Amino acid sequence: MAKENSISRRDFIKVSSIIGAGFAIGFNFSLAAKRKNTNFIPDTFINILGDDSIILSVPKAEMGQGVWTSLPMLIAEEMEADWSKIQVSQSSESGLFGGTGGSSSIKGYGWEKMRKSGAIAKKILLKAASLKWDVHPDECFAKNSVVFHKKTGKKASFGSLVEIASELKIPKKVNLKKPSEFSIIGKDMLRTDSQIKIDGSAPFAMDIDIEGMVYAMVERPRYFGATYTSSNANHVKNQLDIIDVFQIPSGIAVVGKNIWSVIKARKLLKINWQNKKVPLNADSKTYKEQLKKLVNGKSKIVKKEGKTAKILSRSKTLFQADYQLPFQTHAAMEPCNCVTNVQNDFCEIWAGTQNPGNAINRAMDITGLEEKNIKLNVMFLGGGFGRKSFNDFIEDGIRISKKMKAPVKLLYSREDDIKHGYARPSSVHRLTADIADNKINAWKHVVVSPDPLTGNALNEYGADLPGIAKWAVGIGVVKNKLRNTMITDGASEIPYNFINKLIKASSFETDVPLGFWRA
Repeated sequence: MAKENSISRRDFIKVSSIIGAGFAIGFNFSLAAKRKNTNFIPDTFINILGDDSIILSVPKAEMGQGVWTSLPMLIAEEMEADWSKIQVSQSSESGLFGGTGGSSSIKGYGWEKMRKSGAIAKKILLKAASLKWDVHPDECFAKNSVVFHKKTGKKASFGSLVEIASELKIPKKVNLKKPSEFSIIGKDMLRTDSQIKIDGSAPFAMDIDIEGMVYAMVERPRYFGATYTSSNANHVKNQLDIIDVFQIPSGIAVVGKNIWSVIKARKLLKINWQNKKVPLNADSKTYKEQLKKLVNGKSKIVKKEGKTAKILSRSKTLFQADYQLPFQTHAAMEPCNCVTNVQNDFCEIWAGTQNPGNAINRAMDITGLEEKNIKLNVMFLGGGFGRKSFNDFIEDGIRISKKMKAPVKLLYSREDDIKHGYARPSSVHRLTADIADNKINAWKHVVVSPDPLTGNALNEYGADLPGIAKWAVGIGVVKNKLRNTMITDGASEIPYNFINKLIKASSFETDVPLGFWRA
C-alpha cells in the first residue's frame, strides 16, 4: 500500500492563478506553522489551465544541475500528468525558498514536498471529477492528465476540471506512490531548459536591458584586507561616456553609458590602498608556514573510536603520507553579474543567485525598504558551485543603483571573478595507518585548514542568522569547536569500517576570502 502522509490545513493554501485563469495550488510546510493567520508565499505553484497545459514553477536556482527537469518530474509523477503538457517557469518569489546548494534540491527539499504537492493536486482533481459525474472519488483514477471513471469509462481532462477544482478544499491526507509504481521518476527525460539555452532565449541577468540603464564595474583592493585611501577618481570621471566614479564599501565603482567605456576608464584608475597592519596568513609564504607548523603540532580530537593512538605508537608496519590541497576558485562559466533598479519606493533585482533570501535581506538593509517593496527575479545561472550563494555582487549593484537613482547592470570581468571570489581553502591532510595482515588496523587523519563557515561565509550569511546563533559563534570555545567540526566533515564520516579511528583537526584564520566549493 502507498505511504499515507498527513497534512494540516495550514500546510496547503489555494492561491489565485499566476498565469491566466486556471487552478493553482502552492505549499509551504516549514513556514505554514510559523506564520499562523498571516499570508505567505508558497514554496511552489502548480497551475493547471483550461487548455490542459500545466505550468510548474521551480523554486530552486537552475545552474546546470537539472532542477528545471527533476523537480517538475516529481510533481508530474504523483499528479499523473502528461509530461508533454508540462511547461516550466522559474519562481519569481524566491525569497522564502532557502538556498540552492549541497545537492539538497532533491534529497533535502523536493523528494517529499514536490511529490506531496503533485499528490494533492491529483486528489483534488479526482474529487472534482467525482462531483461532475456524481460518483465516489474512489471510483476514479488519473492517467496522462485525464481522470477516468472505472465503471462507465467516462473521462475528463485536467483542464476541463479546473473550475470545479478551484472551489474544493485542500485534502488532509494523500497517498504517495511506491517506487514500483513510478512511470516518470527514474526515466531519462529530455531537459526542459535545453531548447531555450540552445536558441538563446533562456533568461540570464546578463541579457536584461532596461530603459535608462547604465553600466558599472568595481575596482576592488589589490591586497586582502586592504582599505581605500585615495585615487584619481576625478580624472577618470572626465573620460568619455563616464557618468560617475565613487567609493562604495567594496571598492571604487565606475559607472558609464556603455560597458566598453567603463572597461577603458577603469584601466586609468590609480588607487592608493592601505594594507592591513598585520595581514593574517594572507600570502603564500606565511600561509604555507602555518600549514606546516600546525600539521607538526598538537591538534584537537574531533572523533575517537577504539585505541588508535596506542596501536600506532607500537606499530611496526606504520604508513604515513601528507597531502596538500591548493586553493580552488569556483570559476563558473558566467562571471558574477546582476541588474538592479532602486527607486524611492521599490527595488527590483535580476540576478542568478543560489541564496535569494540573503539577497533580499541585503536589499532591505541598504535601501531601507520593506520586503514587500523588493522584487527579486531569479535568473538562470551559468554555473554556481557555491560562489553565487555569496551575494556581494548583488549588494554592490544595489548600492550603485541607489546612488545613481537608475537601473544598473553590474559586471565582473573574468579577472574579477578569479581574484575576488571565495576560494575553497588550501589544506594539509596527514594520514597515518597501521597496516598488517593486508588490512588497516588503525586509522588517523589530521586536518589542517581554515574553516569557510566561521570565517568569511559566516560574515556573508550573518544577516540571516538568528540572534542566538550570532551570539554563539562569537564565543571562542564554540567557534573553535565549530571550526574543527566543519573542516573534518568529510574525514569524520568516511564509509570504511575501521574499528580504530582517530580524527583530529587544527584550524586557523586567514584574510583570504573563503567559501564552499562544490567538489
